[in-house]
Amino acid sequence: MIEDTAIGLAVRFRTSKFGQEIEKTVSRGRQNFQQGIDIAAKAVNRAYQAAKDVLDEEREYNQKRERDGSLKEADEERLHELRKEREQLKQEIGNLKAGIAAIKLQSETLISTVLSSDELSANTGIIASRACPECGGTMRIRQSGRDYRTGEHRFWWECISNLNGYRCRTLKVDLKSETLEVARSENPDLDGDQGTRHAAWTRPVVVQQTHARVRSLIGELDDDMMCPVHVLPMRLAERARPGGHLLDSYQYVCSSMQVGQPNCGYTVLLETFPQVASLLRRRTFKGIIDAA
Repeated sequence: MIEDTAIGLAVRFRTSKFGQEIEKTVSRGRQNFQQGIDIAAKAVNRAYQAAKDVLDEEREYNQKRERDGSLKEADEERLHELRKEREQLKQEIGNLKAGIAAIKLQSETLISTVLSSDELSANTGIIASRACPECGGTMRIRQSGRDYRTGEHRFWWECISNLNGYRCRTLKVDLKSETLEVARSENPDLDGDQGTRHAAWTRPVVVQQTHARVRSLIGELDDDMMCPVHVLPMRLAERARPGGHLLDSYQYVCSSMQVGQPNCGYTVLLETFPQVASLLRRRTFKGIIDAA
């Protein structure tokens, strides 16, 4: 099962621009796994920079439209080309990230586990998106807070076109209707009994420590969190109206946001302990429980 998962992730990677080069590096030996990851990560950063260049040029045309009242046909065609370039970059970044995941699956000691609500919550905003069946746009995973009666979260797919006034239907994610397995390394914030983990997360001293760690990361870019609208990394920020508590004060915002520019509108709320633990593990190499 674990080997099949690694192979599946690698399929998209091998079709990417840098896939063959990185696979040659990795095939030379296990000591080259990190080198392969580094090459792919640099390629992701180059793709993000290309997406930033697309956005800058797009803004120039939008400013020209506001100034002149309209655009020439050639300008409109260029805007259309820029949108296509952005979609290509989104696919390329997805392929590269799949490649990084595939390399890690080959290089780490893994366990196979059933996809739970905590597993999915930890990856909200990170996992791949899907196409909206109504408008063809991009859908994202959304979640509710933890239901203290069941200990579970609710999840659904929502089309990002709804940010612009569309009313595409949401699609429920029902983890109980099918059993899905995931392969990952051991993780104390996801392993073991949910009640035991929740008790560890919610100890007052742990919450205080965790809150301080999250606050220290405000303003940092997280390359694993990608805005599907502008294909740019997202930045950790305070919510517009923070509640003052760990799970009601923070969100990820698109790094395209600038003073005087339209708000992107795409955000990912930081609202569960698995999300917080995942953030801290990505940025500091320790989650909540193993840092307590």
